[in-house]
Amino acid sequence: MTTKSIPKTRYLFVGGSARSGTTLVQKILCAHSSIAGGPEFDQLTPLMQMYDRMRQPMRLERQAWYYSADDLAESVRTFVDSLFENVRSRHPGIEIVSEKTPSNIAVARTLLELFPTSRFLNVQRDGRDVLLSHKKVKDRFLKEHGNKATPWLDDFKTGVVCGHWKQNAEQARQVEQNAPEDIRQRFMTVKYEELVAQPVEQIDRICQFVGISPEPLMLTPEEVDPTETGQVTNIDNVWYTHAQFSQKFNTGSVGSWEKGLSWWEKLSANLRMAPELERLGYEVPGIYKSIRGLLDRLRGRKA
Repeated sequence: MTTKSIPKTRYLFVGGSARSGTTLVQKILCAHSSIAGGPEFDQLTPLMQMYDRMRQPMRLERQAWYYSADDLAESVRTFVDSLFENVRSRHPGIEIVSEKTPSNIAVARTLLELFPTSRFLNVQRDGRDVLLSHKKVKDRFLKEHGNKATPWLDDFKTGVVCGHWKQNAEQARQVEQNAPEDIRQRFMTVKYEELVAQPVEQIDRICQFVGISPEPLMLTPEEVDPTETGQVTNIDNVWYTHAQFSQKFNTGSVGSWEKGLSWWEKLSANLRMAPELERLGYEVPGIYKSIRGLLDRLRGRKA
């Protein structure tokens, strides 16, 4: 059996629904002198899903000739550490590596179990504003590239976006309600609407959770140099424009779904997401709740 290694740095994982404000949170974090990060790594979710499969009791029994549960965990930790070695080498002396990829929320519990000193920030945003943000990305893509065949555009359909948002909300709920206490204590949700409206209070809250002292630059994320964090790759006039990436804290996009979505998109989004929206504290107009209740009764469901 291998000897458990001491992590070179602490990890801070950021996840949540795509277009929920995870990039803003990463910019804030990377503005701190003790934290370094980069653009979305993308690969932690499939890696952790593979790890989860490999550590299932039946597979551990079948593969006992090759590894034990402890050996496997140590090997995966070492491999992940090696993947972030370049981040550490660019920022000697940093204490925390922040990895932001929205899909991290799908494997939040596994990440927190595998890295016992890590923390996880889940970014939450009104699903209807998330849908509008996806719609704007799609519109910018079509403006830049025309009707070029791109498979990921299918993920921007109203039903798909709503489904992903609901799934991410449920994944966060499962951690918050069903994970062991040690995991729950290292998992925190940041509400986008509160972050942009009350940045001082919310950044203080984030810093307390992470175990660092707030620094002034965290309040001016527009001054973060994207070439220093690798996020310059996202400024392509599709995912982000230069104006979007360099904007100051503002509440201009909060509730913008009411004017930005078509009547059909508003109807579809509110009907699909109503229970989760209300559970998370977002108001659903009465007309949509009435329509959903009628449809549930027609389908034989409880309203």
